Amino acid sequence: RIGCTLPKADYYIPFGLPSFPNLFDVQGSAHHSSIKKQFAPLYTMIALLSYEQGVDGQTAILKEELQRFSDQKQVIDLPQFLQYYVFDAIGVINVGKSMGMMESNSDTNGACGALDAMWHYASMMAYIPHMHA
Repeated sequence: RIGCTLPKADYYIPFGLPSFPNLFDVQGSAHHSSIKKQFAPLYTMIALLSYEQGVDGQTAILKEELQRFSDQKQVIDLPQFLQYYVFDAIGVINVGKSMGMMESNSDTNGACGALDAMWHYASMMAYIPHMHA
């Protein structure tokens, strides 16, 4: 059987907005299933293959930038830079355009900072989920 019949713990409540449930925080199995069905077509093999060219372009930029850092003997924050790569690749997949984070070696629109803040908040509130409003 695919799927889980066990209820999702309250721990996940802070990982979404109360007024806008998402796949990660919704607790009801039926509601979770209905949301999941909306996104399932994005993850078929055909869909994933269609993203490959855009991701390949970002991977080429990643390799070029890492080579440039190496040639210049420049110290970088590798985990942060790989996060820029992921955001740029996701930008190409979702909107057809890179966010330009790798080229600028910076969080160009504050997305990484916002994500870090969200994870910090949610991981703390997960222990007291009913205070999340």
